[in-house]
Amino acid sequence: MVVSGANLWLAVAAVTGNSCEGTSASTLPVSLYLWMNAGWTIQGTVPVPSYPGLNGGVGADSVSTVSLTGSGNPDFMVEENGADWAPASVISDAGGTWHAVPFDIGSGGTFSQFTTVTGNVIWGDEDLCGCAPAEPQDYNWFQYSNGEFRPTEPLGALPPCNAQQLTNLVDTSTTTSTNPNFSPITVPGKVTFDGIACDDGWALAKGTADGRSVVDLFNWQTWQTPQWVSENIGSPPDIANDSFGIPPDLLKRLAREIGVTIPPAAKQ
Repeated sequence: MVVSGANLWLAVAAVTGNSCEGTSASTLPVSLYLWMNAGWTIQGTVPVPSYPGLNGGVGADSVSTVSLTGSGNPDFMVEENGADWAPASVISDAGGTWHAVPFDIGSGGTFSQFTTVTGNVIWGDEDLCGCAPAEPQDYNWFQYSNGEFRPTEPLGALPPCNAQQLTNLVDTSTTTSTNPNFSPITVPGKVTFDGIACDDGWALAKGTADGRSVVDLFNWQTWQTPQWVSENIGSPPDIANDSFGIPPDLLKRLAREIGVTIPPAAKQ
């Protein structure tokens, strides 16, 4: 429940079934009410992806108010809890109708794990393997624009964009994919990058490894010390087919800047 101007709003999320018994709905209805004429009047009901565990607590497993879209009414964020997957949805009436605001993101379009709101930026890290270990993961930052949350620059000092620095970060003996969902790509020998494009917390570098042309996808991660992390190295199809959370249009834009063609990802 939140007071916005002269209005009193209430958001209610309810899941059918008992998650302790291993049952849950495929969607979680979130109903929005406005206090009018001495009673609650429903303004809309929005289905969002549902996972077990919603219990009305603080933080994860909760519904909270945020201000992300610039709508005249409050936005509501639904966060759900899990050891390795804690998706968040933002409910807003920006544009005139209550709806779940889409995110421009890879890996199926669902955001994200351990979500944080700072000002009008929503960001967090995503567990790419769907498992309890912290690796592999990536970070994304988003701001609302033209009906969706689009990638934006990381908070804090901008990450450097330097081909030599990224070359130094890559293992000079064996470099492999960090994504366990795909067969590791092994590149022996020294890697040298001669072209790099960076934006919105991601970098794409092209170069050679023992005479073989390679591309490497990097993500700016801030969990402990802010740093670039190599997500995967290989050929352009290897980058396309890995399920990292880089927004597809951002990947294509970075690729164009360095003259690399990323083919459409193969269906898994």
